[in-house]
Amino acid sequence: MRIAATLCALLVLIDGSPARAVSPYNVFFASGRAKLNHQSGLILDNVAKTFRIARVRSFDVFGHADRAGSSDHNRWLSRRRAEAVKAALVARGVPARAIAVQAVGEARPLVETPDGVAERQNRRVEIIITCLEPPTEFDYMRCSN
Repeated sequence: MRIAATLCALLVLIDGSPARAVSPYNVFFASGRAKLNHQSGLILDNVAKTFRIARVRSFDVFGHADRAGSSDHNRWLSRRRAEAVKAALVARGVPARAIAVQAVGEARPLVETPDGVAERQNRRVEIIITCLEPPTEFDYMRCSN
C-alpha cells in the first residue's frame, strides 16, 4: 500500500488549482511496433488507478518514435502507439472522452540522436494527467485497492 500511495503522490503536484502532473508516465515500445507488453500493462494499471482515486480532468497521451524510419512513418507509428495506449486505458475503465491523443513522431526525443538511429527511450508514449484537485490522504489509502 505504501508503494502505491507513493506512486500516486509523485503523480500530482499541488500548484494552485488545477493541479497538474509533474512527471508523465512513460510506456516504451519495441522498434517498429505499437504492441503493449506486460510492463506497459502494469504502468497503465497505475494510470487507471489514478483515475479511480483522483478527480481527473483529462489524460494527454503523446505518441513518440525514434529516428530510425522516415518522418512520415514515425508520425504514423507514434499515432498507432498513442491509440494503443488509449484503447488499453479505456479497457481499464477510463472514459475515451477524457483521453486526448497526439502523434509527435520523432520531434521531441528523450535522447538526441542523428537521423536513422534507433533509440529505445524515444519509442514511447507519454501520459500526462491533469487533475481538478489533488487526491486527499484518504484517496492515497484507497490507491492500493
